[in-house]
Amino acid sequence: MTVWWTVAGAFLLGALGTEMARSYALRRGVLDVPGTRSSHTRPVPRGGGIALVAASTVALVVLWLSGRLPGWLAAAWTAPLAVALVGWIDDHRHLSPALRLAVHLGAAAWLLFSIPVQPPGWAGWLFGVLGGAWVVNLYNFMDGIDGLAAAEAIFVCLAAGWLMDDQTRALSGLTWAVAGACAGFLPFNLPPARIFMGDVGSAFLGAVLVTLALAAQASDALPLATWLVLGAVFWVDATYTLAVRLLRGQRVWQPHRGHAYQILARRWGGHGRVTMAVLLYDALWLLPLAVWSEGDPHRGYWAVVMAAGPVLLLCLWSGAGRRPHDARAAV
Repeated sequence: MTVWWTVAGAFLLGALGTEMARSYALRRGVLDVPGTRSSHTRPVPRGGGIALVAASTVALVVLWLSGRLPGWLAAAWTAPLAVALVGWIDDHRHLSPALRLAVHLGAAAWLLFSIPVQPPGWAGWLFGVLGGAWVVNLYNFMDGIDGLAAAEAIFVCLAAGWLMDDQTRALSGLTWAVAGACAGFLPFNLPPARIFMGDVGSAFLGAVLVTLALAAQASDALPLATWLVLGAVFWVDATYTLAVRLLRGQRVWQPHRGHAYQILARRWGGHGRVTMAVLLYDALWLLPLAVWSEGDPHRGYWAVVMAAGPVLLLCLWSGAGRRPHDARAAV
């Protein structure tokens, strides 16, 4: 019963916290002003993700103090909190990309150290640190249209919690609580958004998903391959776009509108259609793949390929990562 009350509480805290964050942002002038690389056309308050941080962390503390979660998970949670702190500061006064990246790398390293997973040798550690930091950043990159990042987190966390082993019900509950916090925030972020989650929210969600995935792996609750399947839309679009921009010599640290989802939002004339299309792909293709592959390593590898393939084709078709005139020419 504590688990379900925790999930419900996370939803309420997420909603109330978002309303408070919006009032604060309007009062302090913490606004996201549209520019040439923005996907919105009017100033919008940002920093609403602080409500996700608060609601999810309260849920963790409740489950930990009740003896349902291990101490190492509470220790690991300090990594997403550190990432959120840097994001909160960046939402108020921009920090250098190098400083943010250093914190993200340090957070990823701390997760590998504090969670009882065993990366295979130094190469495994290096890949784990770089991969963890990349997930933090890619979630930020994919938070570019109304509703998408929160809706994706809800799907991934609900599905992952449902697929987890029954012996790890508290970890499932924490995962669902993160979904609940995002569900409380989402109505404020649906198009036209009344507030953005900001770096504090998007980077935190990326770090939390890494934390939950590693914790599930360490607890034998859910393999990493299943998380890759569930989150395929985000990591494929972001990784492909980054690779193309690097190969074309673009300044990858600068904001842009070259991801496949952003291109589709412009072509389809709205954010909501893209978010709905992503959720349909998640529910009708990725979730069945995750169910089919869960618990079978051989199927897991194939499921990752089958999950990523259609998204990769979409990126190729849309011209993701190219400059605007190149992307139009690719259609």
